[in-house]
Amino acid sequence: MIKHMIVGATAITLAACAAEEAAAIDLGAGLSVGATTDASYDIDAENMNLMITPELGYSAWGADFSVDMDINIYDQEEFVLGDAFDKPVINFGVEYPIGMVEGLTAYGETSYDWDASDTVGSKIGVKFSF
Repeated sequence: MIKHMIVGATAITLAACAAEEAAAIDLGAGLSVGATTDASYDIDAENMNLMITPELGYSAWGADFSVDMDINIYDQEEFVLGDAFDKPVINFGVEYPIGMVEGLTAYGETSYDWDASDTVGSKIGVKFSF
């Protein structure tokens, strides 16, 4: 029990140091790459999780297109990186600013489940940021 607590505390500390969004690297011609790491601990479920989300972006015609995938590295006291590509779900998105009002953006999102060969969670909408 103590060993798990020490390992968990160390992993949380290291992950918290790295758990922030890195600025995307501009590759030119509208392409960019970046990644987000997310380290979290669910207090109720007593579950620690470390996830990385690499993202590829493309800007054209005033819209921002993105493709990303969540890769689980650590979950429920074990490393699961080896299982990351067993059931991949790829997320696609596009955002387009609506020029009439500052902060108004139209968007569309969908995810593709590679195993099911089907899209899941598709939605379109408008959001306002201020």
